[in-house]
Amino acid sequence: MLRLMLRRLAAAAVGSVILFAVTFELSVLPSFSTGDVASQPLKDIISKWSTFDKELDIFLRDVSGFETLREAYDDATARGDITFEPVDGEKLVQDIARSLGNLFSKRVEALQVAVKHAEKIAADYKWDDTLKKVDCLFAKTLNDTVEPFAYDELYDQIVSLENSSIHIPVDIFNGTVDVLNSIAWTSGLDEVWKKNKEEDPSLVWQYFGSRTGVLRSFPATSWKNKTPTDLYDVRRSKWYTQGVSSPKDMLILIERSGSSHGQALQLMKHSVKSLIDTLSENDFVTVAHFSDKPHFSSCFHTFVQANEANKRVLKYFVDRILAQHVANYTGGFEFAFQKIENFTRRAYEDQGASCNPVIMLFTDGTSDVPRDVFRTYNPDKKIRIFSYAVGPMAGNRSTHTREIGCSNKGFYYPIPGMGAIRAQVQGYLTVLASPLSLASGADKISWTSLHQDETNMGLVLAVTMPVFQKANSSNNFSQTLLGMMGVDVTLEELKDKIPSEKLAPNGYAFGLNSNGILLFHPVLDNDDIESPVIDFAEIEDTPKKEKIRREMIDQVTSSSEIMEFVTTPDGKHDMRVTQTYHYTAIPGTQFSVAVVIPDYVRNYISEKRDVSLEDGIELLLTNESQILFDTTNICKLDTNETFASSESILTLEELVDLLSLNTSDCDGEAAQKLLFDVWITSCLEDKWTGKERRKEEKRDSFDLPTHELNHDQKRDIDGLVTNEPTGTHDQMQDSPDNSVTTYPTHDQMQDSPDDSLTTYHAHDQ
Repeated sequence: MLRLMLRRLAAAAVGSVILFAVTFELSVLPSFSTGDVASQPLKDIISKWSTFDKELDIFLRDVSGFETLREAYDDATARGDITFEPVDGEKLVQDIARSLGNLFSKRVEALQVAVKHAEKIAADYKWDDTLKKVDCLFAKTLNDTVEPFAYDELYDQIVSLENSSIHIPVDIFNGTVDVLNSIAWTSGLDEVWKKNKEEDPSLVWQYFGSRTGVLRSFPATSWKNKTPTDLYDVRRSKWYTQGVSSPKDMLILIERSGSSHGQALQLMKHSVKSLIDTLSENDFVTVAHFSDKPHFSSCFHTFVQANEANKRVLKYFVDRILAQHVANYTGGFEFAFQKIENFTRRAYEDQGASCNPVIMLFTDGTSDVPRDVFRTYNPDKKIRIFSYAVGPMAGNRSTHTREIGCSNKGFYYPIPGMGAIRAQVQGYLTVLASPLSLASGADKISWTSLHQDETNMGLVLAVTMPVFQKANSSNNFSQTLLGMMGVDVTLEELKDKIPSEKLAPNGYAFGLNSNGILLFHPVLDNDDIESPVIDFAEIEDTPKKEKIRREMIDQVTSSSEIMEFVTTPDGKHDMRVTQTYHYTAIPGTQFSVAVVIPDYVRNYISEKRDVSLEDGIELLLTNESQILFDTTNICKLDTNETFASSESILTLEELVDLLSLNTSDCDGEAAQKLLFDVWITSCLEDKWTGKERRKEEKRDSFDLPTHELNHDQKRDIDGLVTNEPTGTHDQMQDSPDNSVTTYPTHDQMQDSPDDSLTTYHAHDQ
């Protein structure tokens, strides 16, 4: 949880400091000619400047209340109200790892329960070929203004915790027998999802995507994109495609002979780009084309990880392929097999997915099948080939194209026009998912990288598992993939596990998956980032940090010190510090977590005194200064508006109302930290408002002669703040005596017509 920070602002004190600094500097700059440069008086004046920084430091420490607050903390420490606990980076990262591990374990457990239930009800379901209609809530048309729909703070939207809702892609007719039966049998998932929610109230979205394109999600909510251009298809979503098949090394082979010129080649390009979009960072891919000779299509002359950046590069070069010459299928497939073989034999560590090598052929039709090449390079059919006949005339020449795919443990797909691309291109996923049915339960679990939630929940991770039809079933389902089950973990849930108060302003934590992709990191708080799928090497790219990345991927427990420049939280300054990276594996996952602690962070404050709610509210109601604070995660309100927002600046009345809420809606520890800060900083108000000074006997106003100061004489800086200053801002500007500076009183500053003098009060907001 973020450490609550409380600041009290006193405009009077700040205004005095600024005026003091400006007038002091102007008053010590006399007029002189060039001939005066070597004069003794000027040397004396310059020598006096050397003490200005010390005097200003003393003045600022006093007028700002720095010493007052430090004394308050010293007194609280002596009384035992607070202690300073040492920051143990190794223990801290282990505690965070266990906390995150428990969170992930709960999500996986809920997912496994749902998958087991889904496979049972699917096995018991009786297929109905005559089905015409099924009662359900369609997300695009449901009425969320009636019960049981209601606003829920956890989801920050209107939902129904009694039902699930259905989404169907715009290009699928919701009245087909396949779709209706998918809707019917998945209705039984509501029971297990509601039970999961009861056992873990923090659980957010649970959902199932079928191979027919039906998305059922719980709780029910209206679809956010209700426009006719809503092209969302669950089968193309990140969580579905990443979990539905094992990692793969894919070579996309495009036949670009002269016969493909025009519509066929354009369809091929769209199809290939659509295929690339189905890949995740667990996959490796490259693109090649051939006519009389084969060539790599891009600047990548090998397989590359299918991350967002590499996929953009590949699609860029696919658009620049031109049709020419006559196709040589023997040369094209020899090239493809050789490149796959070379890649799998590479001596470099961690190259390739080492699983499911595949060739994806796109052609406008062929009259040649290179059987000799298949016998030589693929006798045991370890490399699957999927063939796509593309173009309106491709079906007339599909016999050989079909043989190429079907004789190599792959599949054949016709793509006659644009409307068939999405459905046909992703068909290979179902084939590659078949081996997962033989895997153990743990091997079926897949975690996605961060992605935007479709229901406006922000960035989320998804943990998924495939759902299969049981082999002993007697209904008409084929023994194959039924769909994917998923459960979300939000980015905010991950960040809540980080005790930020122990890390200081420039300390932070981050997590990586097995590909070095960020799970959470301060950079992800930037709304301007193009994609949340960011490799650690892209933002922290140094040789020492590459070692950290490598060891975190390998789930090594270690630490490393790095000297580097860091930016202050306000983004205005850089400073050089030594930071220690502590990192370890998150139990039960392929993730790792790290904490980064600056060398100046040795202790953190642990509050031992409990401030009662009554005492805290009294301090707030009687304060005369402005209080700004961060209420993130203090309280949750059962309304569409919430005070728990880092963007909110509450009035005093709102703060009192917030603290007076039922404790079940508030985080007691966070509220207690806020009350403690209000209590311990209350001493500043007496300092800033002059209550301390008014208790003393007033002294005469003071003069500050600047030209006749004796450098050896100790100046009484304390006199600047112990005397009651007089005068206004205008009087100071118009004073005929440059050697005399007067200061406005606190009350005069409040009443001053000068806009530069403003005092803020909480009760004025």
